Amino acid sequence: MKKNTFFVVGGIILIVAIFLISYYSFMFFNSRQNKIDLSTLEISFSDNGNVNLTEQSPIDDTEIDNIKPYKFKVKNNGKQAVTYQLLIEDFVSDSNKELLSRKYLNYQLKLKDKVIKSGNLQNIKNNVLTTSILKSNFEDNYELKIWLNKKAESTEWLGKSYSYNISINPIIE
Repeated sequence: MKKNTFFVVGGIILIVAIFLISYYSFMFFNSRQNKIDLSTLEISFSDNGNVNLTEQSPIDDTEIDNIKPYKFKVKNNGKQAVTYQLLIEDFVSDSNKELLSRKYLNYQLKLKDKVIKSGNLQNIKNNVLTTSILKSNFEDNYELKIWLNKKAESTEWLGKSYSYNISINPIIE
């Protein structure tokens, strides 16, 4: 009787183990073809990785040529084209706890010296500046300008700053 119980329990464990190994192998190999190695995309900045807007005065959109752009590039080091999202994320630190509202900020995004997006920073959905497809061994060169718009004429913006990070999010199709 003990031998029969031992064989039954051993058989059940063996069947469960085979099922789990098969399931894992199936899921791993099927999902593998849709994965992008994160090292495929590389983002590099001309300055440091985050930007802090302080001591700016509100300006008109016609004056943005005087603003120094924040330059960065996204490079695809992989062997296949990759779709990615370019994200802007608010950055709160100990030095800028009084974060300026996005409703007072306008932006302009250039790709290869051509304006591809502009408007009020508050209107950006899910922090996505743009979505792009990048071919293998190519790079996208961006310039981003952010400035206080004329709506900030009141003193609400005084003593506040706005800091942000730029990052990329590969999209798996």
